[in-house]
Amino acid sequence: MKWISLLVLSFVLVGCKSDLNKSAKNAKDQLVGSSQDRVAQCMGLPHRTGVVSGYEIWEYSTGDETNVSGRIDYYGNVQMNSRTRNCTAEVTFNKDKKVMSVNYSGKTGGRLWTHAKCGELVERCY
Repeated sequence: MKWISLLVLSFVLVGCKSDLNKSAKNAKDQLVGSSQDRVAQCMGLPHRTGVVSGYEIWEYSTGDETNVSGRIDYYGNVQMNSRTRNCTAEVTFNKDKKVMSVNYSGKTGGRLWTHAKCGELVERCY
């Protein structure tokens, strides 16, 4: 029974990461052309703003998420591993105040979910 519960829980967690990754990927295309008001409604107020070459840039960031795992080897030595995930999303607006591009940076996910952490920033946009 314990194994079944763990299996079900792992499928639920995989589904959540997968949805966040899809949200992040979709936002790169579907937010293009949106107004600043629309972006503010679904992503909130930006953490930082700036202007580069006449284009306004809004920056959003997730907090760091650290996963720690460990194991004890054959000789009784403890080996610890940690991974930190974070995402910074930059939304660039053209001179008409419409989204031109959405770009992500940071340690945003793993091999399967390359932008899962970024999905947290845009999931309310759909």
